[in-house]
Amino acid sequence: MERGVCMMTRKSGLAFLDRFGPIDDPLAGTGHAGPRVSVTTLPWREVLKYRGGPLHIARENPMSRISAGLQVIAFAAVALATGAQGQGLVTTHKLSAALANQLVGDSVAACAQKGYQVVAVVVDLDGVRQAVLRGDGAPIHSMDNAYYKAYTVASVGLVRKEDSTKAIADRVAKNPPSNVPTTQLPNVTYAQGAVAIQAGGQTIGAIGVSGAPGGQFDEECARGALAKIKDRMK
Repeated sequence: MERGVCMMTRKSGLAFLDRFGPIDDPLAGTGHAGPRVSVTTLPWREVLKYRGGPLHIARENPMSRISAGLQVIAFAAVALATGAQGQGLVTTHKLSAALANQLVGDSVAACAQKGYQVVAVVVDLDGVRQAVLRGDGAPIHSMDNAYYKAYTVASVGLVRKEDSTKAIADRVAKNPPSNVPTTQLPNVTYAQGAVAIQAGGQTIGAIGVSGAPGGQFDEECARGALAKIKDRMK
């Protein structure tokens, strides 16, 4: 017995060639002189398996294609979720130590030129002191008061985008009378003298000044110092 298997590409599918020898050819002795080739055409979705025995045809299960598609969708969903979780870090900005120290130094110097002994404090958005400078002769209570002013702008002012303790005090003054204390939160004061530190239109901290004979003078010193470093916060 002589058999051979050959697969040829056609538009209709696969061609299976079975070559018969003179012994097992069912038409041998009926006028057919040589080996004969039988051609069987199978659709593309059928897989030929020839193992020296009868022809085995395995048809593709449509559900397998659906399952494969669902697996691709599942993998894509996992990849997207992983990408979203990768964005779990938040970037914040604050003044460098050098710039924060320059800001308090310029504030104290500006007030000193006008004859005011003050304290200047810079805080970040967490209310943490970044730089503190007590000018010569500044009263001791100004150490706390300057911090409270800066803290208030960095916390209360941030919510309503108010850039100074004066802006906060002006809003509170317009509120209807209430039995609830207006400064029930710790470290919060509405005394004028603190200004928001902004970069790119966003508040990144605050500076508070205390010790001058009036909050408006404290604020003037703070704004003057901020103007000097404005170009370095872009």
